[in-house]
Amino acid sequence: MPPGEDALASALADLERSLAGAVKLLSSVRRVVKKAQAGSLAAPDLTRLEAALRTLEGPPPGLARDFQRAVEALRALKARASRKRELGFAKELMAAARRLRLPARLVRTHPEEWRLGRLHAHMDPQQGTVVLRYARVPVMTGLPCDPDALLKACQEATLALARGSLAPDRFLELLDRAYETVLAARDQPLGERVHLAELARELIKQIASSRKSGPRYTRAQFAHDLARCRRERRLSYRGRRIDLGIATSGAARDPERVVFVEDDSGAGQYYLYFRMVPQRTARTQVATQREAGE
Repeated sequence: MPPGEDALASALADLERSLAGAVKLLSSVRRVVKKAQAGSLAAPDLTRLEAALRTLEGPPPGLARDFQRAVEALRALKARASRKRELGFAKELMAAARRLRLPARLVRTHPEEWRLGRLHAHMDPQQGTVVLRYARVPVMTGLPCDPDALLKACQEATLALARGSLAPDRFLELLDRAYETVLAARDQPLGERVHLAELARELIKQIASSRKSGPRYTRAQFAHDLARCRRERRLSYRGRRIDLGIATSGAARDPERVVFVEDDSGAGQYYLYFRMVPQRTARTQVATQREAGE
């Protein structure tokens, strides 16, 4: 073979393989496009069409303009379909909640979040699923975006929190024991501050070691029981009261360091520190004032 022809032959062979791959890719995209033209353009069809168009990251020059128009039209159609779906879902969810007499309200739209009874439902538009949370902690995941199924799951999760709740006397006893354990590990005296999240982990560990069966005590359950004690004004034990330290905005962004304590409306506060300090009664306050000569 004359000089240079072998290089050309090799280059043409590489080009032929590239063209074959491009033709195969374009043929595949064309099949999806033709199927979309013939179909009803439901959500699955739009998803397949979008995936096919994404494969053409750099379309041939002759297709660039039409490709861009198709992509823009597809995005606009998906946005309209998403809004329509959200409105339909919201209407069905509100109607189903009214039938169950379950309080429901839309917290925000992007990403979509609902307050359902005592729980928050977070929508994942990419996966088409819902996560139920209590006190910012997931209690159920991967739920379908179906109003009836979602509300049923919400009722089950709420019932599980109520059934798994420790009575305030028992919770405070275990909390005090966990607090003393954390302090002893640090060689610190009673009254020193500890991280509330660390205390929660210690209490959960102690409960798990003492239970041979039954439901697992979770971080969401801990937040629920702490909020219950607060709601019932049971924040003292053996002459000491619970003192919680509010987390700053920086600390609140780290879920491993803080615990969110909700009120009945779903609002609340992140707390970073915990300690138990001597409880000052009206009698001790008067005595203190007399000693100070007030």
